Amino acid sequence: SSLAMPAAVASIGAWLRRHRWGRSLGAVAQTVVLICVGLSDRAEQRGLEWIPGIVLTLCAVVFYVHEYSETNAASNFAKFVDILCELLMAVSDSFVPGSIWRRVLDLPVVALLAFSVAEFVRAFSLAPQWRRSWWLLCEAASSSADFAWCFAEMLGSSNIFVTMTCRAILRSAAILLLFDEISGLWETSSRRGRGKEE
Repeated sequence: SSLAMPAAVASIGAWLRRHRWGRSLGAVAQTVVLICVGLSDRAEQRGLEWIPGIVLTLCAVVFYVHEYSETNAASNFAKFVDILCELLMAVSDSFVPGSIWRRVLDLPVVALLAFSVAEFVRAFSLAPQWRRSWWLLCEAASSSADFAWCFAEMLGSSNIFVTMTCRAILRSAAILLLFDEISGLWETSSRRGRGKEE
């Protein structure tokens, strides 16, 4: 049924959050994302940028399951769109820049990234607690950088300034998201510790 998949994802996410290693999964995945962003330029020089793309897709799946919310459907949908974005970019990156297949994929990639930005902003606007949902804006900034990078490539106007600016935004967003994961993990551990003392 249409409700079976969300229910299964919610159950897996709840099960992960009940275990210490499961609660740490988000921080581990975000660390992997930061490493992938840092190594993306080297991978691109060797024509292997699709490898970080596949890893980022898997991390997006982890985030979707690990942070699945039963109260914020907009956030869940935005993260699902992010999975599609990462997967489509990974497929596009597997082709040589300038090739016909890469050009064919550029348009849906750019369109989906623009949609991703809009969905993350919408999810933030619908979040009940904005102070705890600022990470959605980081995700929107990350998708915006990917959008600008891919759009410039599609137009054939990509240059060192565009590349360096987009990489700086992606790294900054990844660092902030890692901080959010670690602070959330610390807050949960502290709350559990106080519960045991009481």
